[in-house]
Amino acid sequence: MSMAVFLKIVSGAYLILVWLSFFIGLQSPLERELQMPMGSATIALFLIAVLLSIPGVALFAFGQLVGDVRAIRNSCRQPQQ
Repeated sequence: MSMAVFLKIVSGAYLILVWLSFFIGLQSPLERELQMPMGSATIALFLIAVLLSIPGVALFAFGQLVGDVRAIRNSCRQPQQ
């Protein structure tokens, strides 16, 4: 398994965990517990999920970059015809 594939798998699992937590959080009665107006807790949860997704997206992009650089390096090493 290459480093690029590993980074993509880890970032994908992290993103799934973040958004699964968001959808589970939508099912709980947050408005009463946090004493927030109706809908504000949903917006707050969404913003938290988006902010927590940024490292996962950056890690996925870095994994893509690592894979692309490796492919470019391998194609440069092949003899030209």
